[in-house]
Amino acid sequence: MTPLHGPVVETSIPNGERLLKFSDFKRVQTLQSKVRFSYASWSELWQRITANDKRIQELERKVFEDAANAVKIWAERLGRGVECISELDVALNCPPKDKSAGWVEPIVNDR
Repeated sequence: MTPLHGPVVETSIPNGERLLKFSDFKRVQTLQSKVRFSYASWSELWQRITANDKRIQELERKVFEDAANAVKIWAERLGRGVECISELDVALNCPPKDKSAGWVEPIVNDR
């Protein structure tokens, strides 16, 4: 697989000469000790695959955005629920000061 030629068969130069006998193989690149050939049906398949890459990326992006939006909605709802629970917790666990009964506000010293 090469970025320029897509799927290729890479072989030695002597074996490459044998591949030239078949009409389906096309020489696409000659290197110092190797030859690269493409194969007609592979090239067609490669073109179809790469043509669909953009469509696949668009679909993946849409699925991600839909999931992210759903998470955002649920996060907002969950956040509102957490705020309500924390207010209830404070209201139930911190009764109001009753100075007439002799209650006083505690002093918290973090030192």
